[in-house]
Amino acid sequence: MDSGADVLIAAPVSAALILDRIDSLVNNRKPFVVTSEYIGPDRRFLDDRESEIELINVPKSLREKALGQFNTSRHKDLVAGTRANINNQKIDRRVFQISNLADKIIQDFQNGTITNAGTVSEKSRR
Repeated sequence: MDSGADVLIAAPVSAALILDRIDSLVNNRKPFVVTSEYIGPDRRFLDDRESEIELINVPKSLREKALGQFNTSRHKDLVAGTRANINNQKIDRRVFQISNLADKIIQDFQNGTITNAGTVSEKSRR
């Protein structure tokens, strides 16, 4: 379930269950989350976990199609805007990672655990 499928339906299957799942897919699309390791629907089940990661509302073409409100031109614009937002989030995550690594390198250099040449000092081998 956490690897891509939005819905799984186990047997026995009823028409009411299928309609309920379709309604859920049409009306309850999950926002996307962008982390350094994952981009896609926020599949966390616990809403009480705090996170500073921005959730991105993505275009809901299935809902618009189901309601007869789909507009190709508008949808392309929404997708382009969402793609730009996701790309900006990816850049932010990489900048955060690089910043943390740079801080670690500076700290190790100041502690003498690495040298100018990037070699590990005797101090850190102990």
